Amino acid sequence: MQIPAQLSRRAVLGLSIVAAVLLNEPERLDDTVAHVAAQAELEPELLLRAARRAQEQLAEATAHGR
Repeated sequence: MQIPAQLSRRAVLGLSIVAAVLLNEPERLDDTVAHVAAQAELEPELLLRAARRAQEQLAEATAHGR
């Protein structure tokens, strides 16, 4: 997937893509972050760390029935 360069808010689209993958195809998270981060002008390490943290929080919420 290519994020169009003319978009003014590529970071928002990049975050949305990562969130969608996190919820629907978590096994693709690492590859998606690596692919999307540069296009969205986001730091790959920070984006992956935030995604992993969100993934952990979702797992905890699910375990507690939330």
